[in-house]
Amino acid sequence: MVHSLEIRTWICLVLFILILLLPFFLRSPQSITDDSAVPLVIISPHNEAIRYEFGRAFERWHHEKHGKPVLVDWRNIGGTSEISRYLSSQFSAAFKAAWIEDGHPWNQSIAQAFNNPKINPRDEKLPKEVREARIGFLVSDVGIGIDLFFGGGEYDHSRQAAMGQIVPSGFAFTPEAGEILGKAIPQKISGEKWFDPDDTWYGVTVSSFGICYNLDSLQKSGMVKEPQTWADLGNPQLFRKVALADPTKSGSAAKAFEMVIQQAMAKATAGLPEDSTRFNEALSLGWAEGLGIIQAAAANARYFSDSASKVPMDVALGDAAAGMCIDFYGMFQADLVSRPDGSSRMKYVSPMGGTTVGCDPIAMLRGAPHPDLALEFIRFVLSMEGQRLWAFRSGTPGGPERYSLQRLPIRRDFYTADNLQNCSNPEMNPFQLAGSFTYHAEWTGKLFAAIRSLVRAMCLDTGDELRAAWHEIILSGGPEACPEAMAALKCLPPNATYSQIPVTISAIRSKVDEIRLMRDWSLFFRGQYRQARDLTQRVRLSSS
Repeated sequence: MVHSLEIRTWICLVLFILILLLPFFLRSPQSITDDSAVPLVIISPHNEAIRYEFGRAFERWHHEKHGKPVLVDWRNIGGTSEISRYLSSQFSAAFKAAWIEDGHPWNQSIAQAFNNPKINPRDEKLPKEVREARIGFLVSDVGIGIDLFFGGGEYDHSRQAAMGQIVPSGFAFTPEAGEILGKAIPQKISGEKWFDPDDTWYGVTVSSFGICYNLDSLQKSGMVKEPQTWADLGNPQLFRKVALADPTKSGSAAKAFEMVIQQAMAKATAGLPEDSTRFNEALSLGWAEGLGIIQAAAANARYFSDSASKVPMDVALGDAAAGMCIDFYGMFQADLVSRPDGSSRMKYVSPMGGTTVGCDPIAMLRGAPHPDLALEFIRFVLSMEGQRLWAFRSGTPGGPERYSLQRLPIRRDFYTADNLQNCSNPEMNPFQLAGSFTYHAEWTGKLFAAIRSLVRAMCLDTGDELRAAWHEIILSGGPEACPEAMAALKCLPPNATYSQIPVTISAIRSKVDEIRLMRDWSLFFRGQYRQARDLTQRVRLSSS
């Protein structure tokens, strides 16, 4: 009895050791890192598939080209907006430590000024310590242990450049830059910037925005027509079936909402001379109309996710019938759930004339631990080898190993017959898509952050009241049957109209001012939604 117990004990011990060692035995040769490999630290909102393919490919490319091993160390903390906040926090702590170590005082004024793009170091009206701190940061090599910021949108990278948290990488002075910049990659197209001529950031892939939808879920909802326009997301049949992302957490979601507004403004101003009073009035009407389309989609929302990638995943699973997403998220997910014959229960569509073609940039961070290696990564993603990873089907020569990334390369010279035959979506050409939409930065570019905040106050912070009012309107026959309620629902705060919001935003001087404004907007919308609900209930009572 004792002997058999000892045998069982030894067997259990051996099995336990084998379980512990199993992951090491199953590792692929590529996963065994070389202790001499130089780490390249990259912070990115990109998904696991992109990180996997570009990490593996660059490590192999660098070893073949230079004979030296490197290890890509990814940092994934969330969406672009969260990364931007993280970078500012880390640089604040790093510069504070360096500033104090150099014998300078540190106070709240310096903390708010050192990375503030609005601070002009030559403005002698400003306190001397503020000007010195701003200059000190811009000439410093203060770093946060991260080499590159890879992914996100042009807005966030341009803002990081203005703050001084990303710096010139040196790509503009490489041999290939002359053949790529301004030729294979235009500096600007249809109003969108694709690289910074000051060498701080470069677009490496492009994307548009659109609607992903589940055919089975639409059929269950009673929708006969597939959604083709942004306004279709406000269809009452989609109540609590739309998936959206929080624009204050996701840069791509914020950009998609800006596209909705831009399209409404373009329609409102079509055919009007720009120097006329009617043109400015039409811009204001388009602003309100675009926000109304966003509000209608939000009234149908099942949720607002912190992650833009969650939207197409839930649509594919049938947990939502439709949603707004960036093109590659939608196409990637539709491909994952496709049937053997190539058909899929999920589709993606970019509304014609309703989306721009923006870029996803890459940039070197100030104080990068390995700037030469960081530049090599930038050169790789802009090379034809790197561009093929975005679009080629997995397993094709020169393409990704495991995942078809479903992205659009930024280089014009990529789009050749030889390359397109290996692409997941050979019919997609960003240079053709860009021709259907012109982005007017002068309309909403400076209001990008304001749009994020306004949508949050209008749709997230007051979401329960919005959906309750919308549900009452649906039960009462829909928008046409409740004009007074709809007017109350769509009403904007006086300081959030197109003519007044620039004044409102410019008056913000501190975080306290920002919080106060958000509170006022939320209170306003909450009151309007309750009024709309009450008006609808009165209509129903009077008709019963």
